[in-house]
Amino acid sequence: MTRAASARPFALAWILYAAALLLGMRFLAAPGLVEHMAFRQLYVAGRLAGADPARLYDVERQREILDDHVDHGADLLQFLGPPFEAWLFRPLARLPYPAAYYLFASLNLALLALCFALCRAALARPGTVAQPRAGLQIFAFLPVTIAVRQGHDSLLLLAGLCAVWRLLSAERRLAAGCVLALLLFKAQLCLPLALLLAARSGLRFLAGFLAGASAVTLLSAAVAGRGGLEGFAGTAWAAVRLTLFEIGPLGTFGRLSLAMPNLKGLVTAATRDFLPGGAVFLLILAFSGAVLVWALRALRRPGVGLERAFALAVVCAVLVSYWLGIEDLTVLLVPFGLLSGVPGALVSRSMLATYFAMPLLMILGPRSLFLLCLPLLVFAYAAAAGGARESGRADGAS
Repeated sequence: MTRAASARPFALAWILYAAALLLGMRFLAAPGLVEHMAFRQLYVAGRLAGADPARLYDVERQREILDDHVDHGADLLQFLGPPFEAWLFRPLARLPYPAAYYLFASLNLALLALCFALCRAALARPGTVAQPRAGLQIFAFLPVTIAVRQGHDSLLLLAGLCAVWRLLSAERRLAAGCVLALLLFKAQLCLPLALLLAARSGLRFLAGFLAGASAVTLLSAAVAGRGGLEGFAGTAWAAVRLTLFEIGPLGTFGRLSLAMPNLKGLVTAATRDFLPGGAVFLLILAFSGAVLVWALRALRRPGVGLERAFALAVVCAVLVSYWLGIEDLTVLLVPFGLLSGVPGALVSRSMLATYFAMPLLMILGPRSLFLLCLPLLVFAYAAAAGGARESGRADGAS
């Protein structure tokens, strides 16, 4: 089969998927539904980045922009990203909100095609759920549909992660570190991932990440000025503090703690009814630290293949992240693709469990999404165990 022919099923599925989403939202959605999508957060930030960047993190100013340009009755989703992310959305924010929403949805769909092009070797492997032809598992993965429909920035993250993998597989470690730093609008995922990948890829990767982080910091300073940076620092610290310590059902910033499919969600669900908040926080910190140390040791074993190491690093970064929504699980397409078809029942069963549990848990309600942490822990264990076997075979061969 030629390379062009093998991509035809993906292209056909992409066209049908894009048409179904865009036309469905345009003609079948309830009136006013678009104005209540999560994209309103990024739109408001883009408006402020152009009109009043010094007050980018002023809640009252965000509320004014939302009322004037989106919908007076919509709830405010406070913008928590860095200033450089708001700058990215300035062009879209010049458009009326409905036009900006549909254009961003179209850009997200284009990013799916880019992800397939960047990670085609991984996303075309048999053995993944809904994979009769190359790349079709993308359209069966619920977080992808949520990200496109709601207008999240998660597919920007996925495309960047695909680029990082492509560069690392080509031994371009400095460039891979730079690209990962550009994804710091999701710092809760990128910082642990940078630590894990630096342990595997060495100082050149770390140098690239630090250089890229410096560049986005300078860009943020240019966008928002001193006042905007101070506002970002205060907002980010408040979000981290409240997200780490809050154990009630509703977070201050609107995120359900139990809806986080990570260790924080799992530990909170298991202990919140009988332990005080400080004790829950310490348990989350202890479990997250243990997973990080375990992953670092697994990644540094000699003989562990790059594909397995990258998959383990991504999944562990998801597990230890302090702030995670189901839409952010789009990044799992890369590790699932890299390890699809490898020997080991635990890998395939944990992937199946993740795919099929998502819609069921969404039906049960967001507070049950912490249960997704369980198959991800199994996947991480299976990836590390396979890496130990690879390391043992390498030692035996030497």
